[in-house]
Amino acid sequence: MHGKATLILTDKDTGRVVKQIDEHNMVTNALNNIFSLPPQIAYDKSSKHIFDGFLPMYENTLKGLVLFSETIPENANDYMLGGKYPVLATAGDAYSGTDAMRGTFNASSSGEIENGYRFVWDFAPEKAVGTIKALSLTNRLLGNRGNLSLAGADSSYMINPSDLANGGNNSSVPLLSGTGTFFLQKGKNTFYSYVTGNPFIKILRYRIPDPLGLKICDTTSGVLENETQINLGFATSTNTSQAFYDPKTERLYCGLFTYETVNSVRYFKYRYAVINPVTCEKDYETDYITTSVPHYTNAKFAFYNGKMYVFDSNFIIYVCSLSGAIESTINLGLNAINGFLTIDGKLAVDCKFTSSGRRSIYIFDEPNTPLMQYTSAYRPIETDMVKPPYCLAGYGTTIYIMLRTDYLATINNLSSPLEKTDQHALQVRYEITNE
Repeated sequence: MHGKATLILTDKDTGRVVKQIDEHNMVTNALNNIFSLPPQIAYDKSSKHIFDGFLPMYENTLKGLVLFSETIPENANDYMLGGKYPVLATAGDAYSGTDAMRGTFNASSSGEIENGYRFVWDFAPEKAVGTIKALSLTNRLLGNRGNLSLAGADSSYMINPSDLANGGNNSSVPLLSGTGTFFLQKGKNTFYSYVTGNPFIKILRYRIPDPLGLKICDTTSGVLENETQINLGFATSTNTSQAFYDPKTERLYCGLFTYETVNSVRYFKYRYAVINPVTCEKDYETDYITTSVPHYTNAKFAFYNGKMYVFDSNFIIYVCSLSGAIESTINLGLNAINGFLTIDGKLAVDCKFTSSGRRSIYIFDEPNTPLMQYTSAYRPIETDMVKPPYCLAGYGTTIYIMLRTDYLATINNLSSPLEKTDQHALQVRYEITNE
């Protein structure tokens, strides 16, 4: 995309144009990373695709404006605002309030143009007073913030991606949700999801737009390309069966867990099927296997790189061969385990180290990353697990994936500063065209 910003300063009494500046922009990597969805939130079987809340881009994703009193580094990867740069004013939707740091959207002058879209925002004489040295397009919600110091906690920057997908539904996108409903991003624009049944599993394949090929007025969303039902050979239910995708072998393991009593002691008894989600073929199916792992009703399992991981009531993790033999144990001294997950192709455990401690993700063979919880408002968590503008945030007893709205999608440094006083009205026109 290519952008051109025009800033027009007029005398408030005569309407005479005092100064006009035309500047072309650079596009950061914010948009590309927004549409390159984290696999954990690719698709939820109970909601529309997340793209529905992002497209067309002129409605939410780019309908915000930020004016800066200093120049901004023109670095495509340095696009998160995060309080690093002095904000003079913002604009998003139509606004008639008194906040001196907030402009208003001019709907009558805005709209689709040939091969693109034109945004127009107006700032009254008493608004955005100061020196303007740079401007950026951002999310509509950040544009609506105006005076950042009045906007409250960090949670004002964040939204649940599923809120966008469901048009305001209060459902959430928890990262740590047991086995989850998303398991694979295969190829650049294809996501696979699964739905369990009895005695089958259903593989859903979706096609989404190429992030680099999206245009500002596109409304194309994800498309369900294929739906295949696979007979597992054994009964399944939400209470006794689990599914786990192994990114190492690129296979989905569907297991049925029960127990067998030997000398009054219960041990795990299970069977599993191995599914190739791309071809929708069942590669392998076992009969029941009895292990020497003590049975624990609330245990979860993981199949990873040719091994099975499961834990007992003391939260000791057993590493077993696929034939059920115990090969090793891992004792982290944990107080609780909520389940296993994979992050960037690595196996991790969602756990707590103490009863009152923080919820944590422990990546095997790497330092654990503490994640906070039990907070009264969403708070961002410092982590490299997801790429900005996505972030992890703690709230209550759950860790969520959220979208930060304080990103800079474009950067326009003015060739010369624009001085605005309370004797001037300012109009900013921003035309985005598709290359």
